[in-house]
Amino acid sequence: MKIGVISDTHLKSMPEEARELFERLSKEVDFLLHAGDLGKLDFYIELKDIFKDSLYAVRGNMDIEPLATDLPEVFKKDFDGITISMTHSYGAPADAKKNAWNTLKSTKPDIVIYGHSHHPYNKYEDKVLFFNPGSLFDEDYAPYTSYGIIEIEKGMIIDSEIIRVNW
Repeated sequence: MKIGVISDTHLKSMPEEARELFERLSKEVDFLLHAGDLGKLDFYIELKDIFKDSLYAVRGNMDIEPLATDLPEVFKKDFDGITISMTHSYGAPADAKKNAWNTLKSTKPDIVIYGHSHHPYNKYEDKVLFFNPGSLFDEDYAPYTSYGIIEIEKGMIIDSEIIRVNW
């Protein structure tokens, strides 16, 4: 099973190059997880049109109504024997991983997915994979634009990868 992971898109609507990427991804991944700061409702609707019921998202600190109230702060789901917990995170960007862990540790995750910092992160700590896909579109604060893919099979994390995108 392949899971696409994005965060911090901050989009009003979907640019054509993004639509092409998402349409391709929808054929390559089983699910798409968005770790918050989607942008405007129009973008979320367009993303949902592509991914249908395979899209899961949490709200971010920059999301406004109705996303701010319609999306959960925390998402938890078992994917083929692996527990994934996701939140956007909060506070100083340098504290995003720590704050995400404080929010999610009670869910006993195998994988913690978070956003907020716009900086990709893909490392194990104490047998938990901490995964931040970075920002797909931010070219000002992120070191590069990126998204992630996590591959799971029969209760094992097979691979986790940050993929750079050159727009």
